[in-house]
Amino acid sequence: MDQDALPTSSTVALLDQAPAIIAIRKGRDHVLTYANPRYLEMVGDRDVLGRPGREALPDFADQGFFDLLDQIWATGEPLEGIEAEARVLTADGGTELRFYNYVTQALRDDAGAIAGTMMVATDVTAMVEARREALAEQAALQEQMLQTQKLESLGLLAGGIAHDFNNLLMVILGKADLVANRLPETSRERVRMEQVIATAQRAADLVRQLLAYSGKAQVQTEPVDLSVQVDQIVQLLEAGIRKKVGLQLELSTGLPAVLADPVQLQQVVMNLVMNAAEAIGPEGGRVRVVTRVEGAGSGRLVVLEVHDTGHGMDEATRQRIFDPFFTTKVTGRGLGMAAVLGIVRGHGGELDLKTEPGQGTSFIVRLPAVSDQARDQAVVEAPRASAGGLVLVVDDEAGVRHTARAMLETLGYRVIDAGDGRSGVSAFATHMGSLAAVLLDLNMPGMNGVEVLQAIAELGHRVPVVLSSGFTELELRRQQSEVEFAAFLQKPYTLDQLSVLLDRVIREAAAGH
Repeated sequence: MDQDALPTSSTVALLDQAPAIIAIRKGRDHVLTYANPRYLEMVGDRDVLGRPGREALPDFADQGFFDLLDQIWATGEPLEGIEAEARVLTADGGTELRFYNYVTQALRDDAGAIAGTMMVATDVTAMVEARREALAEQAALQEQMLQTQKLESLGLLAGGIAHDFNNLLMVILGKADLVANRLPETSRERVRMEQVIATAQRAADLVRQLLAYSGKAQVQTEPVDLSVQVDQIVQLLEAGIRKKVGLQLELSTGLPAVLADPVQLQQVVMNLVMNAAEAIGPEGGRVRVVTRVEGAGSGRLVVLEVHDTGHGMDEATRQRIFDPFFTTKVTGRGLGMAAVLGIVRGHGGELDLKTEPGQGTSFIVRLPAVSDQARDQAVVEAPRASAGGLVLVVDDEAGVRHTARAMLETLGYRVIDAGDGRSGVSAFATHMGSLAAVLLDLNMPGMNGVEVLQAIAELGHRVPVVLSSGFTELELRRQQSEVEFAAFLQKPYTLDQLSVLLDRVIREAAAGH
């Protein structure tokens, strides 16, 4: 290269056609000696040749690039693969931020000394934006996975706690019920025992909320019109909502049915609407409740949206809103939103949350629609019968086992018991010709209730088996057991519940023979 740092005419012709941005500068003050058309379009000024570097760039351009050129003059080493932002002129006279990949190297004279620099810049804006979007999607996916893992872990923990608590409550409620039934109805002691029973039943309700969060709550489904359900519930809630909170209903008519437990669906709507109303400050605001259909065909979803104009949530609150025992209220157990999530998941649905501080909050529930209107399968209780016969109780929890024995004996049954699955199968084999029924725990170490059921079925003698658990029948269904059983009884249960259920299954078994 000569001292003027100018390319030859044939080289200029090639550089003019290049899609990249090319500039050649000479001397330590970086005088611009050549700029191809792409460069001139970028700076929006064709009268730049012959100017020192920093004067050859308009005010909106980044001047920091010349520090890199000074570095080349100091070291002689080329700079490759440098990705940087540059503000360029747009067709309408404005400017925009673009991203370029720069390759810059020294140009030397005949003696080998640095005489200038040549820069080639390629527009990589689309690639950078695509990379940023991919990284953002990856981060969002990782966050979603972490949130899912956390909720699943908390669900397992909540379900385990609920199971153990139900076993404890079984002993408390069962013993209290036994004592209360032996006392005169007008006695003070009976009143006190009934207070104990009522407290134990409230504790059982709390445990059911934990089971709902873990997705293991009892679900008794039937076809439900979501709009009708919401309308009925909101009418009941209006009296308890502050006058400064307006309720706006946008309920679609003719919605396809969802297969849902009406009681649990009521809990979802009540929690979402009341939480929305309580999120609105003293200045007042609005809660909007929407039902609609999303999608088509077999993929249709029935959607419930609850929007409020309240204070919204910060990121820390949003991350914990579904955690059991987390609450932003002065009083409360913190199980409302946890139970909502569990119920929605238990119905095969999805729950989305959109919120920002000062921008209100939106909860969106999506439930799968059903194409046919399945008929209700109401359970008709059998009439009470005089108890009698031999019952086998199989349960690994000694307290539960002894309580069940006492309750059955109070009802007039004779009882044998076993503390594990293998002992239960052995006891069944010995007494199966005399047994009226079996009360079998579902969750036992070693040989669980389903395995005991299978072993009993293989023995060939048909005796009605009542499965019982601190979980719910839903947990049994998840195990995909095809072994038949007569009924399911969730712990904790009362003397009356045990009596009615056992009478029914024994009668049905007798009728079947």
